[in-house]
Amino acid sequence: MFRVSCFLILAWTALAGDAAISVAKAAENSPRAPMAPPSAYSKKIPDNPFRCDRLIKYRGRVLPCDSALRRDGDSLRSILENTPDALDELDRYQSGRNSIRYAAYVGTTGLLIALTSGLIANAFIDESRTTARRDTAKVLQVSGLSLTLGSVVFGLSSLRNNEQHLQTAIIKYNASSPDKPIEILFKSEF
Repeated sequence: MFRVSCFLILAWTALAGDAAISVAKAAENSPRAPMAPPSAYSKKIPDNPFRCDRLIKYRGRVLPCDSALRRDGDSLRSILENTPDALDELDRYQSGRNSIRYAAYVGTTGLLIALTSGLIANAFIDESRTTARRDTAKVLQVSGLSLTLGSVVFGLSSLRNNEQHLQTAIIKYNASSPDKPIEILFKSEF
């Protein structure tokens, strides 16, 4: 039980804090022709959405994709401001990342319930009913761990699916401005 709790705490820390787990591949074979199809520039999605430095290549310069505080794609806002469809996708990407925070709250609550299940059972059930206390503690542990595991799975899948909004924003921008395309790059250092 302790190992499972430790695993869930570590997994939850990675989800809630956008931990520095760098397992992304560097982008290779980038197209050199500026008139290449827009979809060729934005198909590179990292295997792990938690941590890698995302860069963009725009007008021959390599710029950061994200702000200094978090992975929000906010550095693209000034480039995408003349393309409303791309800007809408960027807003969806940013709001999707903000909504994942609630999954972190639910998972933390489940972990707290699992860890304090014995105390909760002792507080609400008389000392004479030891089997009821034990059963209640087990039910609370399983419920809390299930809640935490479910929110971790939901958060990870939401993070992966949310990256598609950023890719779509770049595709829409490149379709409207094929002469000045954005190419997204991923830089990971081990």
